Amino acid sequence: MSQKLALFLFVLSIHSPFIAQGQSGQVVDVPLVAGDVLVIKGLDLQVTFGKGTGGNSLKIYGLDNNSNAGSYRAERRGNQIVILMNEYDSKRDWKNILTQKSAKRKAIDIRGPALPVEVHARDGVLNFSQWQSNAEVHLINGKVISNQSRDLNLTLQKGDLIANELQGSLKARVTQGQVTVKNTSGDADIQIQSGQLVGEKNKGNWRINSQSASIKVTQSQGVLEVENQKGLWTVSKFKGRVDGQMRDGNINMSVLEDSEVNLKSNAGKMQIQVPQASGAYLNLLSAEGDLFLPGDLKANRGGSEKSYRGRLRGESQKVSVTARSQEGLIILKY
Repeated sequence: MSQKLALFLFVLSIHSPFIAQGQSGQVVDVPLVAGDVLVIKGLDLQVTFGKGTGGNSLKIYGLDNNSNAGSYRAERRGNQIVILMNEYDSKRDWKNILTQKSAKRKAIDIRGPALPVEVHARDGVLNFSQWQSNAEVHLINGKVISNQSRDLNLTLQKGDLIANELQGSLKARVTQGQVTVKNTSGDADIQIQSGQLVGEKNKGNWRINSQSASIKVTQSQGVLEVENQKGLWTVSKFKGRVDGQMRDGNINMSVLEDSEVNLKSNAGKMQIQVPQASGAYLNLLSAEGDLFLPGDLKANRGGSEKSYRGRLRGESQKVSVTARSQEGLIILKY
């Protein structure tokens, strides 16, 4: 093939709204240019994003080669590479497909240089593996898995998020589900109304807002800011700064040295464990609840208020704990 013909075909593939495809299920090869974004829209999807073997083109497996309603195709719209489903002709057809609970899930495999991704789907499973670019996902029901990938911005009504070794920031809005984040080094902003959030061996600045979810953070360090209305909040072996506000939720916390803890609660129970010989500074107060301390410490009592202010034995003096409760119980342990 001559250089002029090859250049013509490349330019045509960029500016044409259609992307050439082989037979159904064969690979679709999409040449990439600077600024390209991948957009995927569908009903029930199973999409895998993976690192390619080289070159400057995106390889897409699993697309259909027909114009049937419900089939998937790819087309270019300027700098957008769009994968979408052929629409149905009538409202009745749309209603039938939307009410089907056993509709066949479309499997698509994407390989090549990572580029920004935007996904909109009703149901699905999305798997990002070593995808070194930003991903924005809007999913009603399903699961998102991110392994050794970059920034993730997720909106999920019901389902699961599993992120391991995330190499960027995480922003997640989950109505109901389970969120598991491990071995990450970036900042996180997570809102989860109900379900469970597990964070393990993470570093960075974390902000968590929950209505009734169970929150568990272990072996992590950085800054942790939590607003939890009535779920259980467990923090173990944390190093850094913790700021927490609870209404009726309970908290069970153990901190390491070089930590600063500030907690406020309305009626929830707070159980806090600090290193015994840390020289920790304590400022504890329960206005109408109770305060339990180790045997060598004595609480101050005045009316319904119980408080303690002072420093533990030890020379390091690298731990500070401030806890305020209106009606709840505060328990301090070594």
